[in-house]
Order: sequence, then structure tokens, then C-alpha cells
Amino acid sequence: MNSPRFKNNINFIEHVISQIGKKTKIIIKPHPLDKNIERYNVFKSNNIEVVTNIDTNKLLTNAHSVIGINSTVLLQSLEHEVNIYSYGHSILDNKGISIDCSDAQLSEVWTERLVGSMSKRQAVVDALKNKQINLLDVRQGKAPNNEALRPLLENYITDFSHLMTSPTETMSKIAEEINISITPKKPKIKLAQKNKVRNKTKKLIKSPKLFFTDMLSNMRNNDRKTS
Repeated sequence: MNSPRFKNNINFIEHVISQIGKKTKIIIKPHPLDKNIERYNVFKSNNIEVVTNIDTNKLLTNAHSVIGINSTVLLQSLEHEVNIYSYGHSILDNKGISIDCSDAQLSEVWTERLVGSMSKRQAVVDALKNKQINLLDVRQGKAPNNEALRPLLENYITDFSHLMTSPTETMSKIAEEINISITPKKPKIKLAQKNKVRNKTKKLIKSPKLFFTDMLSNMRNNDRKTS
């Protein structure tokens, strides 16, 4: 969906092989959730390998380049000294840290020179990490930094229970919870609910760490009551 050039992964891989297949060894690693991995076996040859059980970081450590559309692996690649060839629209665009192949031929832009210094790449990585909320940290009672919290505060988002629920929760219910938490001023929400959201927001602004600690404590108590 994010590629302006290819209808599917097969078309994409065929193009890559046609451009550099005779120049270098190619390793294809399917997405972990891909249910049709066997379809890539048709590409296997003396210099083309399909892998599923090798850690991505290990592959990146030993790779010369990474070629993708807009996979998160391209972001992961920023921390390795590999060239990144991007065939889709992503957050890497216009930062001088990847090679845009949305219009160019791969064979024409293939290079041995590292595009984007490691310091520049690390700056992008640090900026992204600074703006994200790590759920593992939250579950351990660690509060996100103010930069990550800003979008939530500006949109009155104070209910994070949908992020902590079981994977069996339906997406429709999650969406409903999000809608309620980000629209506290709608008439359908009772005054008591408005005050509750307002109080949560004040607490989140004043003491983020206490907010998340209390949230986790309340969730654990609810789990005990239902078990």
C-alpha cells in the first residue's frame, strides 16, 4: 500500500533481482506474520537465499545494504553501517539517511559509499525514541518523557487501558475506548466522566510517573477482583 511502484512483494523482489541479482548475494527475509512464506522459495538460487530463523540484527551486522519498501527494518537499519534503499513513502524521506528508489533504478543508484553519517542517523533514531511511549516501560511503572506525552495532553488522552488489555480484545472495543477518552467534551459523556478525565489530565501533567504508577496499580486490583 505504501509503494508507488509495486503491486505486491513478488513484483518488488523480481525488480530487485533484475537490478542487482548478478552483482551480490541477496537474502530475503519474509515478514514474521507472512502466512505464505513458501511463495518466496521460487527465488532461491546460488546467490539468493530465503531465511526465517536468523535474527534481523545479526543479518544487519553482516549486510552491505538493506532494500525495502517502508518496513520497520529500514528504521532498525539506521543503527548499522549499511546503505538503505527505500522503495516506499516512509519517515526516512528527505533526511539524507537513505536512498530514495521510488523513481530511480536500483542499478543506477547502487553505491559503495555510506549514505548518511552514523551521527546523523543516530540523531534521527534518538528523536524517534524520544517521541515514543514504550509499553514495556509503562508496564514497569516508568513514566514517558514530556515530549512523548505532549500529543496526549493536547488531545485530552488520559485513558491508556486499551493499551494494556489482552490481545483478545476486539479492535472495535478498543476504538470505542479511544473515542471516549479523546472526546471528553461531547454531550453524550456525563459530567462525572468529564470531571474524571479532567482530573486525570491534571494528574498526568503534574506528576506523570505517579499517574502511570497509579494506573498500573488500579489495573492490577481490577484483575484480582475479576479473577
